Amino acid sequence: MATTASAKFTFSTAYRDGTKTWSTTMHVTGGAWQDQTHFNTWVDAVKGDWVSALDSRTTFVSATAYNPGSDLPVYTRSWGTAGTYSGTNPRAPLEACILIRYTTDQRSTKNHPIYLFTWIHAVQTNGTTDPDTPLSGQKAAWNTRASNLVTGYSDGTLTRKRAGPRGAVAQSSAVEDYLHMREFPH
Repeated sequence: MATTASAKFTFSTAYRDGTKTWSTTMHVTGGAWQDQTHFNTWVDAVKGDWVSALDSRTTFVSATAYNPGSDLPVYTRSWGTAGTYSGTNPRAPLEACILIRYTTDQRSTKNHPIYLFTWIHAVQTNGTTDPDTPLSGQKAAWNTRASNLVTGYSDGTLTRKRAGPRGAVAQSSAVEDYLHMREFPH
């Protein structure tokens, strides 16, 4: 069971003549969510920053709060806000994603460094000559958003930073140079 609070962000993207819902969950510092208002403030700040990096075919659907030690949702925030990042480059298949890697200051019981990961679907590529790399402008946008998670977003009282489920706090971030495949569960 996770010892840190988390927020699950849910998105919807056009996919094979329909839509596909996908999500990313982030654990954060700061202990349990204080209340709906603090949760709303934090996720609104993240959404406000992320919406300009999300591809225009993607909708920011909702965020769900989970407290440490529980798989039961405690708060939900719904939006229905479309991403505003647009361009004319080819779009990668929805299974292809930007991979953001975070370093931490903690090590595993086997003395291996602990890393945190975030996958972002619905990305554009650098074109027909380089389809395995994310569009440089979109990659730069996600580099900025990842760095903002390291420094943290305010919930009105606390500055909550990206962390792991067992408390490892992100120290730095990097967007990988190549797209990665992440299959959707059936």
